[in-house]
Amino acid sequence: MFGFFACYLVLGALLSALLRRPYFWSALLMLFGISAGARLLFVGQHLTPAEGLALVLSLISIALMRVIRTVRWESRAFFLACAALFISGIWPSDASINVAAEGILWIPFAELAGTPGDPGALPLLERLFLGIGLAWLALQGVSGRVPPLPFVILVAIATEFLQQWIPGRLPDTSDIAALLIGAALAQTHTKIDPRT
Repeated sequence: MFGFFACYLVLGALLSALLRRPYFWSALLMLFGISAGARLLFVGQHLTPAEGLALVLSLISIALMRVIRTVRWESRAFFLACAALFISGIWPSDASINVAAEGILWIPFAELAGTPGDPGALPLLERLFLGIGLAWLALQGVSGRVPPLPFVILVAIATEFLQQWIPGRLPDTSDIAALLIGAALAQTHTKIDPRT
């Protein structure tokens, strides 16, 4: 639930940066509806209660953050998504794991290599979206005394390190790799001059 909650917060912040205020809520509700509908129709053909609860909680959180103080609400969404990333990473999983003899897989996106991934982690596309979105949000001027990009990378590193002792979790470097991919993409982004 916490992982999907973080994804929905990042999606809200991205829409806020892309759209003007009058179009934000209609676009947000439409994308949230499409996301839930796609999960019911195409992605495993189910919508778990955790995903539904994450959707509702993110709508309430975004509404509260935008109403209470509309200026720079994305900063609060960023830190709330970082907290959700941490909680989702250290939450025990009851899924069974086939752990190799060494016990730890430090392979980014291990499921792509055919090795067992962390059963409590987000699916691959959601993990990439969250990592790239958090890195983009961090580099878009999140206010605060803590440098945002090193902060979120430190959260991901601490989460993966703590997973060694959490029942049912298997540490890997997927979240860290997604953040680094996002940081590389966001930092190399240059504005294209249409005259050239």
